[in-house]
Amino acid sequence: MDKKEHILLDGTIQGDVDCRAFGASLENGHQFIAWHLRDDDEAGNALKIGDKVQVRFSPYDMSKGQIIFE
Repeated sequence: MDKKEHILLDGTIQGDVDCRAFGASLENGHQFIAWHLRDDDEAGNALKIGDKVQVRFSPYDMSKGQIIFE
């Protein structure tokens, strides 16, 4: 399969896990780990509990997702 498939969903930040990872949840209550790939620390410090983010998931693993839009 050449085409990479992703699922885009809106989530809410629930808390910090470490400097680049956050606990987050979807509207339906599903909880997961969200992370961002930005190298600057200011991006991670800008996220607070309750912030809405868009997250990209793999269709095979919904336990973690990448924050692509803040």
